[in-house]
Amino acid sequence: MNKSIIELDSVTKKYGNLLALNAVSSSIDQGEFFSLLGPSGCGKTTLLRTIAGFETPDSGTIRIDGQSMDGVEANRRPTNMVFQTYAIFPHMTVAQNVGFGLRRQSLTISELRSRVDEALKMVSLEGLGARDAHKLSGGQRQRVALARALILRPKVLLLDEPLSALDKKLREQMQLELRNLQRAVGITFVLVTHDQEEALIMSDRIAIMFEGKIAQLANPEEIYARPNSRRVAEFIGNMNFLNAEILSHQSETTTTRIDGLGVIELSNDQVMCARSNSDVVAGVRPEMMTILNDETTAVNQQFSGKIVGRTYYGDMTYYEVLLDNCSAPVTVSMRNTVGRKILSEGTKVRIGWDSNSVILL
Repeated sequence: MNKSIIELDSVTKKYGNLLALNAVSSSIDQGEFFSLLGPSGCGKTTLLRTIAGFETPDSGTIRIDGQSMDGVEANRRPTNMVFQTYAIFPHMTVAQNVGFGLRRQSLTISELRSRVDEALKMVSLEGLGARDAHKLSGGQRQRVALARALILRPKVLLLDEPLSALDKKLREQMQLELRNLQRAVGITFVLVTHDQEEALIMSDRIAIMFEGKIAQLANPEEIYARPNSRRVAEFIGNMNFLNAEILSHQSETTTTRIDGLGVIELSNDQVMCARSNSDVVAGVRPEMMTILNDETTAVNQQFSGKIVGRTYYGDMTYYEVLLDNCSAPVTVSMRNTVGRKILSEGTKVRIGWDSNSVILL
């Protein structure tokens, strides 16, 4: 069992009549990459700032490495924070920026230089210590901000949307670099983001927040494949929703009728709603369905329909397919591989799918 580095016990925070955090309780393990994910205004940044000590909860307790943080100032907590704006000092060199937090420590010049060099090496900025900070690219500024935080050797590094100012290609590169850095240094990273893909790529576990509460806390695979509510399913990736009705329950399976798909039997671990519900929705990801071109292709399940719309993304094409006996189309994603033609609207198709990819919400 992993040791918890952060423990949240009924943490509540109000701003006037706004309940920003609603009795949040959870724990974050030592050495894990943990993400707080949710839409704007859900409370994720407030929770991060409360852990950092920049906000004081109205009630509840935060413990870091077993110690209560009640009354502990931000600069005395074993945490450091990387802000969205980086807060780089343009009039200083890279080395001066990185070593800024050590200015109050009793270090010799050689010790200071060694610590700065060590931090620069961590973020792949060796040899750039003498460069003026205002001459850095966006990605280099982000690395300097990380090095400045890591040089103080915190037990927890808090990251408030640190990649949001970067362009798409650099952002994707830095996501991998940040994840590799976390693994290399071995300390706990807590990331705030509203980018679902970013959270899925980088995290060991994700806490999805709505309206000051954690709606689901799990690893990326479980969050994506088994969202515990329609709201979580709608927020993470793309999901088709079809009206459904539960017909009966057995000890290990549930029989349901789904619009356009017919009567199917699901294992009970695919039933995320209360089993007492009769009217529910079935959810299935676009990539869990495929357009069948070969009449002999064997699949678990199939249905027929007609393409009524398409969106081309280069590597993928998303088709809107109107099923027979269904009033609303479903989205089917297909990878654009060699030899696979892009189908036009009006084309009649067969869609293959597997009942294991369906969840009831």
